[in-house]
Amino acid sequence: MNSDRHAIHYPPSAASDPANTDWRLAVLLEDGDLEELEECVATLGSERLRRWIRERGRRQLSRRSLALWRLVFGLDPAWVDRGDELWPL
Repeated sequence: MNSDRHAIHYPPSAASDPANTDWRLAVLLEDGDLEELEECVATLGSERLRRWIRERGRRQLSRRSLALWRLVFGLDPAWVDRGDELWPL
């Protein structure tokens, strides 16, 4: 996953470090272009992305992005509206 263009405030190694997968996914799902998102789905698979959105999306994505990806992946909206986001904007 190429998240290098989004890593302007981080050391160059941060984007390619496997330990930063959660951060890279959040950045790409918030700000990625079509090519980056296609690469992300091809690399990780839609089931892994679906699981990440269910498990981490509420804390790592904005409410707007979470709503979009919930629709894209056909996830149940019941868990989205619980109001326990880290940044409820």
